[in-house]
Amino acid sequence: MKHIVKKIGLGLSAAVIATSAQAVDLTKFYVGASYLAEVDHDDRIKQLQGNNAAWTGDQKDQGYGLFLGYQINKNFGVELSYKDLGESTNNTIYNDGTTLRTSTERQHGSLNIVASMDVANNVKVFGKLGYGATYAEMTGVDNISTGSLPNRLGESESKEGANYGVGVQYNINKFFVRAEYEMLPKVGNDVSLDSSVGGTPVSEPEVYSISIGTSF
Repeated sequence: MKHIVKKIGLGLSAAVIATSAQAVDLTKFYVGASYLAEVDHDDRIKQLQGNNAAWTGDQKDQGYGLFLGYQINKNFGVELSYKDLGESTNNTIYNDGTTLRTSTERQHGSLNIVASMDVANNVKVFGKLGYGATYAEMTGVDNISTGSLPNRLGESESKEGANYGVGVQYNINKFFVRAEYEMLPKVGNDVSLDSSVGGTPVSEPEVYSISIGTSF
């Protein structure tokens, strides 16, 4: 009995060693989900600042993403992605008591070409170049033009443009994990005290993410 158990144990060990030594080649379709660990919106309303203004706000948030891809060959693939980028906040308080408080949510979708290169067993680095659109929706209140009565704000817009990114991926059988950095297209207008200038605060989001996925 001990001899049989020993043989089974040796066989399992050999299988594990063989699997880890063999490079996993993900082909055809794959799907995955991302945790956007940090989204830097960087949309601080610079035009509204000066000696008579105090600014507070939060330019960073977390979000999530989904993607579907097709691996054409070992080095190239195409990928369709969607990201919910969370939100940023801007709060400006003036010495005369007027205020501007806004919150802006953003989303992004794109079609990408992904080029990759193996650097070790089951490990590859990749670069991504795509084209898509960023959508922004701002809500808020101010009493700049109406005195003490609050004025509710609401603006939305979208902007198309190129996005790019770099990352590293580790394959485990038909599964993989990724760490990635991306720069997304700029969206928004320079917001000023002039009510004729509409739109959302200018933002060119930077995204740091971790993803998991599987091929099928």
